[in-house]
Amino acid sequence: MVDKITTVRRTSVQTRVGRLPAALMVEVERSVLTFLGVAD
Repeated sequence: MVDKITTVRRTSVQTRVGRLPAALMVEVERSVLTFLGVAD
């Protein structure tokens, strides 16, 4: 469970951990919008 969101500069990330399918990425984006209180 996530209780805090933080940003990370792309230059700070050195290796890719994995990749999400587009459908799952949509779910992640919706969850972030809900967490931030800006979802429809």
